[in-house]
Amino acid sequence: MSDMTIETVNYDLSMRDPETGRVLTGNVYRVSGINRDLSIGELVMAICLNRAVELESQIVDKMNVMANTTLLLEAMTQIQEAFVNEADGMDPLANPITVSYPDKDGNLQTATISDATSINNFLRAAGIDESQEIKIGSNGTTSATDIISGLSSIIDSKNSVNQADMIELQSLTNKRDQSYDLITNVLKSLFTTLSGNVNNL
Repeated sequence: MSDMTIETVNYDLSMRDPETGRVLTGNVYRVSGINRDLSIGELVMAICLNRAVELESQIVDKMNVMANTTLLLEAMTQIQEAFVNEADGMDPLANPITVSYPDKDGNLQTATISDATSINNFLRAAGIDESQEIKIGSNGTTSATDIISGLSSIIDSKNSVNQADMIELQSLTNKRDQSYDLITNVLKSLFTTLSGNVNNL
């Protein structure tokens, strides 16, 4: 129901207004994907449900993005720790490490890390902007301190993005809950109305 279309249908109630003499009519609503006409209350519920479903999809997408960011942060932290523990303070690592990470399309990949060049290849595959790549010295190597510092900058940037995504996720969740709350309120109202009609019979 993501592309919901609504059509108003006007029915002749075969009754006349005693004051004006006009034929009374009533409206119902036809909604794409629903095989019967809806009252105004049911229409409101259908719209709210459609909105809630769209929000659910956005929530799932946002959670997947955040999960991938977390995996990428874990991989970068693992690389940092490897260079912190390197005795000579230079690349390449005496013992290369293998990290798992999501690429820019969200597919899980592995990379073997030994020096600044392999780190930059990993960063590019992960979708990190080239401006954030580790600077390689004229001798083709980079100090462990520069690698650790460069990765810290990227980690800080990704943490900021993750915090913004968390705020957006909370907002989406609140909007979804409001849609379900409105559906509940409309249901209560319809039930009260129907109960009143039954009692008046």
